[in-house]
Amino acid sequence: MQALDLDKVKRVELELLTTFHEYCEENGLNYFMCYGTLLGAVRHQGFIPWDDDIDVAMPRNDYEKLYASFPADHQDSHIKLVSYRDKTSIYPFFKLIDTRTEVREDFVDPQYISGVWIDIFPIDGIPANNRPFKANRRAKRKYNFTVGDTSKGTTPFRALVKRVLTPLLAAPDIYLEAARLDELAATIPPDPNGDVGVIVWGEGERERMPYASLNTTKLPFEGREFYALANYEDYLTRIYGDYLELPPAEDRKPHAMHAIWVAEELYE
Repeated sequence: MQALDLDKVKRVELELLTTFHEYCEENGLNYFMCYGTLLGAVRHQGFIPWDDDIDVAMPRNDYEKLYASFPADHQDSHIKLVSYRDKTSIYPFFKLIDTRTEVREDFVDPQYISGVWIDIFPIDGIPANNRPFKANRRAKRKYNFTVGDTSKGTTPFRALVKRVLTPLLAAPDIYLEAARLDELAATIPPDPNGDVGVIVWGEGERERMPYASLNTTKLPFEGREFYALANYEDYLTRIYGDYLELPPAEDRKPHAMHAIWVAEELYE
């Protein structure tokens, strides 16, 4: 086994994103970079220097088509689409992972192991009210207690709270909790005359945007080009505010994860 530093994790993720992008283009599936990945594309023309994550989003119909076809088309590949639906992932959205790697996340129960990944979020319809976001926030609290590592917390007090509350609030089946989050998000089909956004995880009410905002363009990212929302400035302003301003130095941290290379050949 070989520990992967930040640069090597990014290289694996870029391969995953490239595979995903090529598959979407070959099969007529729509997607766009989102969150820190889009921010990195706009502000840095690639990864945010201290970030170790790639996020993309897809309209629900394309998202479901991806799940229906990608696994069968990549049966013999080291790149796999994983989901709570077949218990290959604990999350309520899809991930594309490299099976030559293993990742353990701080604050997540160590029994749940993944590979280096990119996150794939569904875009769903949003009614005039914010009820879906509120319902998902409630469901996510239970989900977080179910998946959390009770031996750790961002502070000693939070670790104590987790140890006390988890036996009371955790659900017996993490996959059913993930399914509940996904089902709540998918309640309303995207409407060309309405609003859409990521409900299943995301940034709450800040996700809301008109269906017409799903038009895409391409932006450079690490010397390649991937899809982004055509009105990415509006999206990034809603999510981050002044997105061109760098955060304070103390906030420039990667995600709390530890990646290793488990394939027989070394990662060069």
